[in-house]
Amino acid sequence: MHEVFYVSIVSMALLFLDNSFATLAEPGHPLGKGHPFFVPFVGSFAATLAIVGYRALRRRRFRMSPPAVAGLAVVIAWIVVAPLSLGVGPSGLGHAPLVATATMCLLSLPLYLVGRRWLRPHPAGVKDLRLQALCVAVAAAVTFPFTAGTVVGHG
Repeated sequence: MHEVFYVSIVSMALLFLDNSFATLAEPGHPLGKGHPFFVPFVGSFAATLAIVGYRALRRRRFRMSPPAVAGLAVVIAWIVVAPLSLGVGPSGLGHAPLVATATMCLLSLPLYLVGRRWLRPHPAGVKDLRLQALCVAVAAAVTFPFTAGTVVGHG
């Protein structure tokens, strides 16, 4: 049960922020109006899937180098989540949302791998799950300034 909480906490927090902001923010707010947290929500979901996918592929002992497995996990996660989610959501398939979600995937997995080397948490332990969430949150925070204000007018 811990797994579901930790792997979804960042995405769910961003979804809650997006829905709350879209309905409660007053006009003239610094982030504009609309859905400023939608793109980070989609990116965090894809980034989480990239980390989980990497771990699953490594357990299957693919005959690929770890960097190749990481690249494959990022590409699969991004393709499965981002284009469809962005296409049906308020952001659309614009350049900034596509780049931001891809960047979140590209940042979160290497951060996770570096964190695993440094902290050495048990692969199925709570600390590993917390590390996954932290890495996705950092990637979302880093990319947010580039997406804030790109999804306006849909509130």
